[in-house]
Amino acid sequence: MLLLTAACAGGQGGSDETLARLRKIVLGEAERIPNYTCVQTIDRQFFHPGANSPHGVVYKFPAPGQSCSQIAANKRKSYFRLIPASADRFRLDVRVGPGAEMYSWVGASRFEDRPLHELVGSGPTSTGAFGPMLTNAVQDARELQFDGEKTVNGRRLYAYSFRVPIERSHHSFEVGGDSQTAIAYEGTILADAATGAPVQLTVLAGELPTETGCCGYSAELDYSPVRIGAAEFLLPKTARQRFAMPDGREVENTVTFSACREYRAESAVAYQTPTPPPAASGDAAPPAIDIPAGLPVAIALNGGISSDVAAAGDPFTGRLARPLADPLKHAIAPSGAMVHGRISSLVLSLSPERVTIHLTTETVEIGGREVPIRLTGQRNPVVTTVVSAGGLQTRGVAIGEMPHRPYADYIEIQHSGKRWVIPDGFLTNGVTMGRP
Repeated sequence: MLLLTAACAGGQGGSDETLARLRKIVLGEAERIPNYTCVQTIDRQFFHPGANSPHGVVYKFPAPGQSCSQIAANKRKSYFRLIPASADRFRLDVRVGPGAEMYSWVGASRFEDRPLHELVGSGPTSTGAFGPMLTNAVQDARELQFDGEKTVNGRRLYAYSFRVPIERSHHSFEVGGDSQTAIAYEGTILADAATGAPVQLTVLAGELPTETGCCGYSAELDYSPVRIGAAEFLLPKTARQRFAMPDGREVENTVTFSACREYRAESAVAYQTPTPPPAASGDAAPPAIDIPAGLPVAIALNGGISSDVAAAGDPFTGRLARPLADPLKHAIAPSGAMVHGRISSLVLSLSPERVTIHLTTETVEIGGREVPIRLTGQRNPVVTTVVSAGGLQTRGVAIGEMPHRPYADYIEIQHSGKRWVIPDGFLTNGVTMGRP
């Protein structure tokens, strides 16, 4: 279930002078932030409900028909615990577009007007951390109530609480397709008592509508000044988001921002599939290169990929380990031709411990042109270097055939254990899929 945090809360109360400064800072940043973009990394961790038993900790899902309040009560019992089950990671470019955030894979030439879940796939995610959450918090709530002051790391802060009723809320869950349902929520803003600069925003939403498919949501965003070029901006440093599901599972997202930069015109925004411009008069278009389906392809990866730092969205390159030829042995691309692609998924499963990475090829360089190439996995023995407590170990693993997605547009590599490093020259094997 995708959570679209398109807005939050805000209001009046407390120290009028500090509150006035807070409003001025937040609304001023809202005008400037559409001109900038950052790299957003999302680390997600999935927890299953469990309980202590004579045989250790076991999964213990709630009985069918239990309400969210009953599940929450069970979680407060001493025997209950949440067990880490799996984790994944994504890396994207993010910017504030007209009315919402926009995303692309890291380093892509354009931002696309499509929802976040189409990039990251299944599992709960939230938008709004980069820009709209704090802005709408200050604009939309009826009141910001001054709740006193506190000192954190020697810094004097004012706390302002708020409640947003459902009729004023821009905070919504996606409940299928383009349908959304607004939710009521509450929270707190911590601001520097002297300057009014926001330091932290917390949001809590409970008693969610049944159609959201979620029992609860909370978020905590930490803000700090970030220097971009010659100017300084107030941007979120980290956002922590927690989702409670009706089956007792919980998902925690940790979102960090880095490599912030000015958004320039050459990074286009695509609202639909672009149409290539017609060839100039007198220019002969180069003949199309069509790579047929069913051709075996071996790619030697350039550089290493570490499961500790890699993320879905990261680009990779490699070179053809042998010539690519059609069924009649006519050469299509020579050995050594450069291949470009991206990591499309990186998942760590904890029971059993296993790392799964999906590599999606995009283009191969042929005659100075980048030609689209799509591959699916082929079961072949390959070798990877594994990081362990005793140092580097080398062992055989296999490229999977993706039984759940037999025609998947990626090569799958699995390895037992929490961590591994794919070394430079690692050989992947796939089969061409032809045109989409």
